[in-house]
Amino acid sequence: MLRLLLGNLVSLSGAVFLGASCFAKEKRTVYLCLFAESLLLAAAQLVFRMPAGAVALIVAAGRNLLVAFGRFGRWEAVLFSGLTLVCGVLADTSAIMGALADPRLFLNFLPVIAGVQLTIASYAAKSLRGVKYSILVNVFLWIVYSFYILDIVTAFSNLAIFAVDLIALIDMKGREKRAAGEPVGK
Repeated sequence: MLRLLLGNLVSLSGAVFLGASCFAKEKRTVYLCLFAESLLLAAAQLVFRMPAGAVALIVAAGRNLLVAFGRFGRWEAVLFSGLTLVCGVLADTSAIMGALADPRLFLNFLPVIAGVQLTIASYAAKSLRGVKYSILVNVFLWIVYSFYILDIVTAFSNLAIFAVDLIALIDMKGREKRAAGEPVGK
């Protein structure tokens, strides 16, 4: 019970940075917030004893730092996708073996999938809106995973952040339309 409480408290601090990324107006700020969030959530994954999640988040922290400082290209996307996939799976080989008997254990690897998804999106997304859409997909994957491991704080904070990010994206689209002189609402 103490482990569950401590993990949720650490997750809460990470959620603050994820929330801040929703309001960021620059790609660099978004990824600096995601860097801090990744490190804190990696610590929470260690408390929850979920090694695949911890490894995927540590790799994600490095990726987020490179993206924030404009040092992330195709080679880095391939490298970080591979690192996330290989290291994340190797970190929890017992889940692979157990998943043959209980397929629900494949959910242990949702952080690996989320890490690869955001790595590819970090390279492919050229606009702030594209970055925020990729974060929306990523947050959804983390919501499912968080409910699975009973990281209730992250699950509900990510649900709130999902809603806030969706509203921010709708607002961003409306502002872009107004700036272009298009009628809003169509």
